[in-house]
Amino acid sequence: MELMVAIVISGILVGVIFQFLLGQTRFARLQSAREEVQQNARVALDVISSDLRAIGPEGIIAASANAITYRAPRAWGVVCGYSGGSLAVVFPGPAAPMLKAGSDSLAVGSNFHQVSDVTGDGSGAAAACNAGVAPNPAITAAEGRARLYNLPAGAPTYLRRQDAYVYDRLTYDIGTSAAVPGATWIRRNPGSGAQPLAGPLPANGGLVFAYEDGNGATTADPHAIRRIKVSVTTNSRARFKDQAQADTDSTIIYLRNR
Repeated sequence: MELMVAIVISGILVGVIFQFLLGQTRFARLQSAREEVQQNARVALDVISSDLRAIGPEGIIAASANAITYRAPRAWGVVCGYSGGSLAVVFPGPAAPMLKAGSDSLAVGSNFHQVSDVTGDGSGAAAACNAGVAPNPAITAAEGRARLYNLPAGAPTYLRRQDAYVYDRLTYDIGTSAAVPGATWIRRNPGSGAQPLAGPLPANGGLVFAYEDGNGATTADPHAIRRIKVSVTTNSRARFKDQAQADTDSTIIYLRNR
């Protein structure tokens, strides 16, 4: 009799311990899914916010509810002059920036130009800069600090010592990715192809932009945008009870240079 009582009590204790451990495992899975989705949304917001705050005047190219395309400043230089009809620009860094064809742009004054680099431009650019702005010490072709840019037909003639800026063309949107098939992601495209930034996303939404002018009124005019409200919703890849956890985070970005 005593043995039967001991067996029953032991069985009850084993069952209680098993249920406790099972509950702990489920709780750990739930917490892991929640942490994943919260970090996912916050990282996406941090990256998007950091990029968008640098937008300058005339920087927004296109703006919609689920995507934004804009120019992000990458390098600053000074116009030296011309060489063979191409604009010579010198940069303070160790090497002049290359432009990605069809996406990056060169800005002088208030004009943005889709331009291309001149092949083998080292000697011509260095000669134009040495003759134009006379840097001390003189620029050598091997340094790579000076570069020639082909301007489109009809571009104005620029004066020496004018500021010149190289801009990346960046796009944030939502879509699929060959790198991570089977899901929809927030994507960042710096002109060389869209790369997944955060996800997977729920079926509806995931990345939502709202645009306001300086008075707080909603606007669809890219030139009038002064504030951008960004909302990010992501799902967890880890699942709890066969369901993904979801988290939404949002912020308001005040454009610094507009």
